[in-house]
Amino acid sequence: MTLAHYHLIFPGRPQTWSRPRCNGKIFFDPKLKNRKMLAAWIKPQIASTIKGAVKIEIIAFYKSPTKKKIGEWKLTRADLDNVSKNLLDALTNVAYEDDAQVVFLTAQKKWGTTDETHIFITEL
Repeated sequence: MTLAHYHLIFPGRPQTWSRPRCNGKIFFDPKLKNRKMLAAWIKPQIASTIKGAVKIEIIAFYKSPTKKKIGEWKLTRADLDNVSKNLLDALTNVAYEDDAQVVFLTAQKKWGTTDETHIFITEL
């Protein structure tokens, strides 16, 4: 049996997860559209939904203001846990059935030449 392994590169600035808000009458998620767009972009690149344990590795690159910073750790916002949460939610029902299947998670954010996010998905 061959285990699934994917390396996805999502172009554009890494998006963060945000809590749903209330405008007084209804609750809404201001970034739900971005999460749906991310899921739609990922879906054609995944052969089938993983049923078992999953390992996720995330590298969020932010365009560096200077060439000197490329490859260095990004110590300013956005918060890495919020970037990870957004990606894990977008991958649910696309790469795997439930984000509870993720048993190993690593994430890092660095300065790069462009804004992009690398996502490595491995079936364990």
